[in-house]
Amino acid sequence: MTEPLESGFVPAALWNRTFRRRVSDAGGEPIAIEVRRGDATVHRREEAVLPAASDTRTENGRFVERIAKFLLWKEGGDNLRIEGSSPLHEFINRTFSAAGARGFDHSFFSDIYSGSSGREGKSLGGYRDGCRIGFDLGASDRKCAAIKDGEVVHTEEVPWDPARFSDPKDHYSGILDSLERAAAHLPRVDAIGGSVAGVFAGDNLMMSSLFRGISPGLLRASWPKMTRELREHFGGVPFRAVNDGAVSALGSADALGARRVLGLALGSSLAAGYVDDEGRISSGIDELAFVPIDYATEAPRDEWSGDRGCAVQYLSQQATARWMDQAGFTAPPEALFRERLIRLQELMESGDENASRIYASVGSALGHAIAHFSDFYPLRHVVLLGRVMSGAGSEIILSFARSILKENYPDLQAIKLGVPEERERRHGQAVAAATLPALAGSNGA
Repeated sequence: MTEPLESGFVPAALWNRTFRRRVSDAGGEPIAIEVRRGDATVHRREEAVLPAASDTRTENGRFVERIAKFLLWKEGGDNLRIEGSSPLHEFINRTFSAAGARGFDHSFFSDIYSGSSGREGKSLGGYRDGCRIGFDLGASDRKCAAIKDGEVVHTEEVPWDPARFSDPKDHYSGILDSLERAAAHLPRVDAIGGSVAGVFAGDNLMMSSLFRGISPGLLRASWPKMTRELREHFGGVPFRAVNDGAVSALGSADALGARRVLGLALGSSLAAGYVDDEGRISSGIDELAFVPIDYATEAPRDEWSGDRGCAVQYLSQQATARWMDQAGFTAPPEALFRERLIRLQELMESGDENASRIYASVGSALGHAIAHFSDFYPLRHVVLLGRVMSGAGSEIILSFARSILKENYPDLQAIKLGVPEERERRHGQAVAAATLPALAGSNGA
């Protein structure tokens, strides 16, 4: 069987399971990890650690810091608390401070959530009545779909490189171009829905890698104006845009007629979203691209946060580009991740063994990541979308992921992994986004 390229990978799920067994054998000390927004606790997780001693301090700290990091990027908040251990609480406060190892996380979430409180679930979309447009903004292309009374009548993707835009007008022009091209296939436009890689607070886009060419302050001032002008351009129709991972989960849950669905879009980055037992989108941010899945001390470093072992380094176009470098598939410095992935897909079609090993690496990491994610989300289905899941390599990814789960996590065999049809993988989020807004008097799907 093809061997993955990644060496030294320390799966978070296995490390945590081993640690918890040791804690159980040693008679662990209970603690609680809380994620807070302002004065309100948005998530509380009960755990246990090894009895306090000088030789357990490092392992306890490692365990609690990695779990806290995951919860922070899953839920979103500006404060972490550890109850039951003053030393661990102080350690986490130092680590997630402006001067600490997780200074990036501290600054990111303080900027977004400082002074906020509370959490509310969001209603599941699925509205299909009328003539609708859905768009999905990615780092390498923007996709758009037109839907008429539930039937998809048009889909299209247009390459773009929004990270290079220094003026919000360039983003607006690109989005409007795609919307107008979709509108040409409809007799009218009744609603517009959007899927955007980024962190939302209410209806405002607070942070997004797509807008990295402009300051966060300018983004927050520009996004409401941009969406208002888009609505007015199409006659003031209902408009709703949410995080791309949430749209992925919505579309997947709707297609399956299922709940407890985790949608993962392996695109330029990793987008994620979750639909619970009540058919509601998670009220957290579910930015799983930045959660740690590899506990190796020399795991690859995320260029954005500076942390090591984050999921984006294993489950994205960025990951395949990294492994292409390891396999000797060099590219010009200016080559986009999308262009490199297209080359990888061509190599895979030609039977290149190293191309197969790259996809095996993705699949191996994915299997361990799903086991780790299941510790934080009750899972029945994991649906995989995104450009990385396009082409012949997707079968290798699925095969390795399922093999990893079977060999290492027999208790998780009930979780079903699925991949939509090729067109759905590439355009499914745009189609799902179109179903987000309700029309006046609509009762939904």
